[in-house]
Amino acid sequence: MKHDIGAKSFEYQESGVPHTCNLQSGRIHKSRESCGVWRFEDKAWKVFSSMDQYGKIKNDYDRAWSKGVPISEFEFKRGYVYDKNERRREGFALVVTYITSGRRFTLPKDCTNLKTAIRSITNDKVLQKIERGLRKAIEVGLVDPQGFIDPENVKSPITFIDIHTKNTPSLALDELHKFALGRLNYVQS
Repeated sequence: MKHDIGAKSFEYQESGVPHTCNLQSGRIHKSRESCGVWRFEDKAWKVFSSMDQYGKIKNDYDRAWSKGVPISEFEFKRGYVYDKNERRREGFALVVTYITSGRRFTLPKDCTNLKTAIRSITNDKVLQKIERGLRKAIEVGLVDPQGFIDPENVKSPITFIDIHTKNTPSLALDELHKFALGRLNYVQS
């Protein structure tokens, strides 16, 4: 199915009040699985032009959240996507907090850069949170890991985005976790 349909707007209701998001400009990322990602104020909206993936994606996010994977707060909004020809399609938006700090990563591509960043961290509390986040991501079977690492953010030094899970987690995630655990042990010794 072609996901980028030339989305023009997304309409949804909240507490019985209709809302419309203009999607004609402001797209910040293309996507293989959706119409794209737009930024509205402090939120990123990933808009889908069908309900085909709704259950899987919602389950992945709910499971990751409940298992303690460090992810942004999120919500799902069901509604309608209008394309450039004014055709209406039932769809949904995944709405998450837009992250403005830290270094974005995609594994396995950025594994070496992340190891370099982790190697430079000397705060054991930050390393503990990174190690725990990586371990939790492995436990839920996170695949195609993406996110942000920000060693200066003591509260949330690692945050995963675009959550997808399977029974077998990413090998790069496992490798990075072992590296972070080794660094943590070194700093604590």
